[in-house]
Amino acid sequence: MSEIDPALEAAKQLGVKELVPEIYKDLLQPAAKEVGNNLVTVAKFVSIGLEPLAAIVWAYDSFKDWLSAKVTSRLSHVNAEDIKQPPTHLAGAVLTQLPFVLENESLRDMYANLLASSMDANQDGIAHVAFAHVIQQLSPDEAKIINHIALKSLHIVAFQIIDNSSPQTLTIHEQFDQLCHDAGVKNRTPYLVNLIRLGILGDHEEIEHFGEEGMLNLECGTEHLVKKRKTTRVMVTDFGDCFIRSCVSSHITSGSR
Repeated sequence: MSEIDPALEAAKQLGVKELVPEIYKDLLQPAAKEVGNNLVTVAKFVSIGLEPLAAIVWAYDSFKDWLSAKVTSRLSHVNAEDIKQPPTHLAGAVLTQLPFVLENESLRDMYANLLASSMDANQDGIAHVAFAHVIQQLSPDEAKIINHIALKSLHIVAFQIIDNSSPQTLTIHEQFDQLCHDAGVKNRTPYLVNLIRLGILGDHEEIEHFGEEGMLNLECGTEHLVKKRKTTRVMVTDFGDCFIRSCVSSHITSGSR
């Protein structure tokens, strides 16, 4: 008798009508190699957790196979007993928006990862319904930028110090442009502003006044002796850190200080 293929058995548990090559090769097969038959058990719990959604979400059948396989893959290292039904308010937000981004891998993966995070009892309190609305306001390029930030475990995205004598060579925008280039993004004009607006990134500015010896000048009576140093940072916020941990496979440490 031939050995049972965990990926095939997991697909059966998920109710996949036809084992689409993409689901088998890209989602279920790698997880099956890592966790073996545990994938089948996880698939059972994912299937139970997602079943109530079929009756309430428009077009759910059109992406159910892909979504259930993606969520199973994301949860493949979680103990089956720790998998729960997703909160209805969060699942509803995810699944009503998901049909409109099925052609874009970066955005659809974020929705699927958020749903999976909400089903993991070990991540209680991290996955938030607001994240679904954040994804809705991201462009595909911005999703790539966030994925790159997560992949590189970046805490500070750009950093600039300007004082009276030695201004930094690269500006914040030039550094962000370089990050976008590294992420494979070309048209990047509004992206920094939008990521700050959404709370994923935050900018912080400090202006310090120093005397000749580098000590804080409290008198301000000798203006020509005062040095000013402006420090500007663009960094991942606490909100952005939770978003990345919920919606992106890679993780980074908390951003705000």
